[in-house]
Amino acid sequence: MRRALAAGALLAALWWVLTEGAGGYGLGALFIALALAWVLRQPRTGTAPRLRGAIGFAAFFLRQSLLGGLQVARLALVPAARVRPQLLELRLNLPPGPATQLLAAALNLMPGTLCVHLAGRRLVLHVLDARMPVEPEVRAAEAQLARLFGFTS
Repeated sequence: MRRALAAGALLAALWWVLTEGAGGYGLGALFIALALAWVLRQPRTGTAPRLRGAIGFAAFFLRQSLLGGLQVARLALVPAARVRPQLLELRLNLPPGPATQLLAAALNLMPGTLCVHLAGRRLVLHVLDARMPVEPEVRAAEAQLARLFGFTS
């Protein structure tokens, strides 16, 4: 019951944000009910995110986004800098599931990287420049997500 109330409140808040508080809860109630039914049918993974890990991951994500944006800006603004795009295949340390999916989504949002394929523990990334330290950044993101999902202390 608590899970249903929390998910329903989160979905209602999301609807409010999407509609910019303009209402429309008749249609919104339908979408909230459908989304809530879908959420409640999903199996529990036992990997509920931890608040301390969420704060750490948010700080990490903001820092990496800023640094990545500066790297990409340098590549765009310096005429002598030539990009060297590359596909990079990595074997992840995180178990398949919500943590790896969040990792792939976060990497998509970070400048200079794009998740091309995720299957189990195998991740293929398109990187803007092969000289960028992508693998260490992915490993650092994995460590942050391991703390977020309680895989490490």
